[in-house]
Amino acid sequence: MIIVNGKIETGTAEDIERVSAALRARMERTRQEPGCIDYSFAIEVGAPNVMHVLEKWESADALNTHLQVPDEAFSQAIATANVKSASIIAYTATGERVLR
Repeated sequence: MIIVNGKIETGTAEDIERVSAALRARMERTRQEPGCIDYSFAIEVGAPNVMHVLEKWESADALNTHLQVPDEAFSQAIATANVKSASIIAYTATGERVLR
């Protein structure tokens, strides 16, 4: 399993809202892709200009296929947002356990 953890910080909450609007459509499409276990995002409660993205994929191949799918609306939203920082990291997970 591959876990993707991302964080995007923009200059304003309005910038993050534009990114969020484009990401909603991307999320719905991505959840239908083969190998996608979960794809979600959230705006940080204490920082309305920060978004966290969490993805779970069955395999690296499924993730790599997803990364090849063009998404002009999301690319445009990111390009026009005042992005101060962005970090997206993929991790290989060998197992999981329920903590609660």
